Amino acid sequence: MPTGSSNSTTGFQPSLRPPSGKSHLSMDTENGRELPRQDSELEDEDEELWSSFDSDMTRSSQTLISSSPRNTPGNYTEMRSESAETRLLKRKYIVEDSESSSVKKLKTRKGTTAINVCTSASRSEGTAAPFIIAGFKNTKDQDIWNSVSRHLSSGVTWEIARLVSMGRATHVFLEDLEELKGCNTDAAPRTIHTILDEKAREISIDVAFAAERESHCPWSELDLEEAAIGANPNAALGNSQYLKGYGGKVCFAGRVEIDQGIKTVMLDRCSLASSCRLCRRYGSSNFLRLKVSLKTLHSANTGLKEFFRRPFVIWGSVFRAFYAKEGTVFLFKTREMYKNGTISESTSGLTLFEFLNEFNPLKLNSNQPLCKWGSRFALGLSNSVPGPVIGPADVVEIDDIVSPTQSNMTDGCGISNLAFNLKLHKDFNLDSTPCAVQIRHGGRKGMLLVSPDSSGDKPKVAFRKPSQVKIEYSEEAQAHPANATVDILRFSRTKTPARISPEDAYIAQGVDELLSWAKEGGKDKPEDMVLLWSAVEKSEGVYFARRVREAEGEARFRGLGERFADTQEEDDDEEPDSFDKVIHERSSAWWPDYISGCPSSLAETVMALLDAGFTPQSLPVLRDKLKQIVRTKIKYRSEQSASAFVVPDFYEVLEENEIHFKSSRREFQTSGGLETDIVIGEVLVGSYSAHINSD
Repeated sequence: MPTGSSNSTTGFQPSLRPPSGKSHLSMDTENGRELPRQDSELEDEDEELWSSFDSDMTRSSQTLISSSPRNTPGNYTEMRSESAETRLLKRKYIVEDSESSSVKKLKTRKGTTAINVCTSASRSEGTAAPFIIAGFKNTKDQDIWNSVSRHLSSGVTWEIARLVSMGRATHVFLEDLEELKGCNTDAAPRTIHTILDEKAREISIDVAFAAERESHCPWSELDLEEAAIGANPNAALGNSQYLKGYGGKVCFAGRVEIDQGIKTVMLDRCSLASSCRLCRRYGSSNFLRLKVSLKTLHSANTGLKEFFRRPFVIWGSVFRAFYAKEGTVFLFKTREMYKNGTISESTSGLTLFEFLNEFNPLKLNSNQPLCKWGSRFALGLSNSVPGPVIGPADVVEIDDIVSPTQSNMTDGCGISNLAFNLKLHKDFNLDSTPCAVQIRHGGRKGMLLVSPDSSGDKPKVAFRKPSQVKIEYSEEAQAHPANATVDILRFSRTKTPARISPEDAYIAQGVDELLSWAKEGGKDKPEDMVLLWSAVEKSEGVYFARRVREAEGEARFRGLGERFADTQEEDDDEEPDSFDKVIHERSSAWWPDYISGCPSSLAETVMALLDAGFTPQSLPVLRDKLKQIVRTKIKYRSEQSASAFVVPDFYEVLEENEIHFKSSRREFQTSGGLETDIVIGEVLVGSYSAHINSD
């Protein structure tokens, strides 16, 4: 049965938001026939609006369809010829009518006590008054909320706040809150439908699609993190008996919108993201990330600086901005509480100054320029995975090696003993022991290179000073698990051939195997299709891409699918990874379609068609998709090239203009076709991508 249709005995149940790419149907009420409708009649990009209006709009549309004389066979042509503007205007009236009836329903549907909630919009530029993202209309409502919300999970309160920030909820009934008691995993997914009194849409999800839902759903991860932190405040840092793995993986985000000078904050769906040290230490729910569009950011007289100096309030909790980079502002939940128009301090948590001073103590780092002091917070927001704990007794700081011309020859590269690298090999189940690793450790950052003459069974490291020491800590602070844990960013990996930019070389390759079936006749046998299937998988890295999708938040750490341009060392004021993608993400583009099961990527679609027995010679659709793949595979590569981290020669073995490059595998192709593990002869060395002459 097509989507949107049903047996005539049960009545027509239309859907005003059909799946993309499907045929759509309208009902001829006189003859009981289904008439095709065009995609353009149903297009609407506001997913947030559709998701909350689906049930009400379905009921409204049934009335319109059954009562309209235009839905007869004689008027079908006239209906299709309506302008897009007319159709959009009609849907606007339906939406407004649905919203009005939905609000009325919230006001009258139940006899229990209702909590009045609200959100703010700001036109004033200079005020320091709190900005209410989700709050209460009076003190009585807040008191009732406080007595009930202690039994609600953070995911439930976030989802309700999201509805309030969107203007979709003005009341919250106590009866609904009673239904939403429980853990995040159980209650948070039901919050929107419960608060709006809507029946959740029943979608049959195949087992094949469960992986995508699980990889993005944050609620079970949030339950584990909060339970571990409740048992031990440092459990989410990793290396804890209370939590298998680590925390800080859940992102709470929103966006700032400005319309005719009025600023609003819209909260987004909670999502899984990459972890960082600050989120692991203080908990994911204590951080809020607000995104400002580049258009707004670069507009004149927006008053954003004054706006973000204000405290932001969600259910009485106060968030304050502490770091910003380009279009993302990071806020921390302080111990302040907002009630009855005033802000007061509670007994639990940290003030904003205590939080700032705990991460970058002003007294010990007073020699830092203010701009550098502020940029150091990027160290705590870097996408990282917790590694082994190295206490102050096993860490030393050694001086940088400076040349007579005052060039720092060891800039950003320290030393580790073999025991440290062997522990990384064991803890992270690596294929081989890494010889170098990019890390963060307390206030230190950079690379660590294994020392070949190191001994001892206890992991030890040595950092270069001052190039690797960015923040000074007291001895007590250095021993804290958050600062003693080594945060792993990347392991050293060689990639060959290297990805070469168009400025470096122009060499086309990689399409011969994809076109082997077209070079001569008779290449449509099963064995030929097996070779083509293998060529498509190899050229597009399909299995590799699947591993990236499943390694949520850890793709860079595990070296999956990263561009070499992303592997260069982050600067102090570099924007932390992955936050923009998380904030804007609405759906995942790389998983199969929920309804049809069709793979999203071209390569996986081609492989599925080949699996089903189709050939390019017999199926034009398959042939066209292969054509698109071939066009994208004409890339610029050099077989005799490789990319890797570069570290200094501590032992002064190399002469000027010499490098040593040896891989743990035979992956360097020589001119004679043999593969070797070491490079000998003249080479061209460059920094990717080139920005200055020295690169």
